[in-house]
Amino acid sequence: MIKKISLVTASLLSGLAFGDNTTDIKLSFEEKIPAYQKTITQNIESIIKDNKISNNTAVKNSDNNLLDITTAFDMINEYEKKMDIQESEINNLKEKIEKQKNKLSSGQYLTYWHMLKGRKQSGYLNKYNLNSFPANSLYITTTGLELQDYAQASGVIYKIKQHNIIDEEKLSLAQESIDIYKAWLQKLNNGTLSVNEIIKQANSYDDKLNLSDSGKITIVSLKNKIKNVIAEYKRDINKAINTDPYKNEISELRSSLANFGKVEHVFFRNKHELSGIILYDKEKNRMSIIFAGSKSSHDWLNNFKAWSSEGDIKNSILIPGGIHKGVMDMYKNDYDSIYSYFMNFFANYNSNENKKPLTIVVSGHSLGGALSTLMAYQIKTAILPKALEQNTYLKAADFKNTLVQNITFGAPRFVSKEGAAAIESVLGKGNILRIWNAYDIVPSIMLGALNSAHAGIDIPIADRITHEMYRPLVNFHNMDHYWALINKSFTKLKEEATSGTESKIGLHILEDKLLTLQESPAVYNGIINDIRSKLLDFSAKELKSVGLNLVRIKKKVVELAENNKSNEDYKFILEQINTLFPELDYLIKCAESLEDYEILDSNEDNFEEIKFQLEKEENKYSYDDDNLSVSTMDDDNLSVSTMDDD
Repeated sequence: MIKKISLVTASLLSGLAFGDNTTDIKLSFEEKIPAYQKTITQNIESIIKDNKISNNTAVKNSDNNLLDITTAFDMINEYEKKMDIQESEINNLKEKIEKQKNKLSSGQYLTYWHMLKGRKQSGYLNKYNLNSFPANSLYITTTGLELQDYAQASGVIYKIKQHNIIDEEKLSLAQESIDIYKAWLQKLNNGTLSVNEIIKQANSYDDKLNLSDSGKITIVSLKNKIKNVIAEYKRDINKAINTDPYKNEISELRSSLANFGKVEHVFFRNKHELSGIILYDKEKNRMSIIFAGSKSSHDWLNNFKAWSSEGDIKNSILIPGGIHKGVMDMYKNDYDSIYSYFMNFFANYNSNENKKPLTIVVSGHSLGGALSTLMAYQIKTAILPKALEQNTYLKAADFKNTLVQNITFGAPRFVSKEGAAAIESVLGKGNILRIWNAYDIVPSIMLGALNSAHAGIDIPIADRITHEMYRPLVNFHNMDHYWALINKSFTKLKEEATSGTESKIGLHILEDKLLTLQESPAVYNGIINDIRSKLLDFSAKELKSVGLNLVRIKKKVVELAENNKSNEDYKFILEQINTLFPELDYLIKCAESLEDYEILDSNEDNFEEIKFQLEKEENKYSYDDDNLSVSTMDDDNLSVSTMDDD
């Protein structure tokens, strides 16, 4: 445009004649150019008119013309300065436009584009959306009552008293014999004793080798015989442990374990302290393995051993990123016994008798929860493949369809983020339910590693504190506490997830949730993430009304705060509300700033459309010196229009 003004000035100074269209000196700008540009045009028109410049007619009164042209030139210079100022404002506007688009694409405004692309968020609509889980996953198929059964089973196993089940003399003799034979095996390996010398000593000790003619015995043959004797003494150790007292007590708990089938196996840790039980329901074709929580000081000492163990090569126990050493040590105490049970189970397993695929559910509380997760992973990666290898008559298809699922209550973190991801990948989405309580400190324990993580989908229980004096009397890590609350909490969560999946109506679900938070203050921690994730459920049209919905929620939050001012128990809620206000304001500002943008309901399939839209926006706001119009704007209300160079 500056070029065009200069052209007019040059024409006047030189006395050049314009063509037939000179009378329309507006240059087709009149409809689109702003007021200050119209003023320039009007002044130039006035000069031309006053001096009677017409088609092919020269300037007559040169002195007067020179004065008028000089005045016009001064005016043009003045307007050029104004143009420079406006050009600077235009450049600032371009920067603001870029900044606005960057906020949309980089995620500053609540990561709208990221959310629309389906990136992982932490709120309930994304995390608990029923449509995002396999139909046969534990999260979909289980119920609050079933989880309550597992909570009860974990609780009663923990409370079973310690029995004197060991024949100490028999146990001591067997262990001593194992140590002696291991020593002979080592000496045979390093050559410090010959075949004849070992046979002679063994025959004088217990004659278990039963060898008289050493001349026909090779070193390899003798090694195998020694290993067989060691295995025999290990069996004696198992015989020295009488599990009947435990089985008898467990059988008396029929009402608590009625839904799990028959008690098949009992296993121990920490020198024969009860670690858990295995039950099998033949009709359901479901095996349940229940681990007890931390029962002794030895358990807690192991809990705080240093990170980390690389695994156990002997038993093929390996998780990426390492395993907490204390958990690993206790797990190895259980493993041999459980492994032997599985091999016997599958040796007698007849898949033709079972119309349903085998399901193995491993559960535990506290330390038992960590052990159960490790066991579930091990069953899937090592035990099932080994059983198939040893029992060739078993159908590979049956093992492929075997579901291995895990339920934990108040369990600590015992693997790294990498390890947690590996466990989730092996067991499958929705097959690990991590039930926790906001007031229970154990799930927050990192067990020695800053990068430790939980595996599975977390299920918070809706705790309720009725009076400040009541808090010290409640053990929030106690299994009774989880048992009392899990049915109601999980049922409500599934109902909300179902409602959220079936309905895409504004934010009314969250509004209702805010009104019921008086009953469950612990849940309040997740409300901000809930609000953010709820936005994932919006269509393009609905996003334009988000601001009004958020204002309504804000009013309800204020109402909730006002109604509970005098209640000391809700200080925690009020603190959270205070942190929620700026978040809501930010969301409202965010929604308002996006009103002029078309937001797509999108996923990876139409991300190219989003990309095209951003490029379209960029082209929309591009301009050059000859094609621009600027209107009033501020940081929150940017508007740009374009004009054609007609």
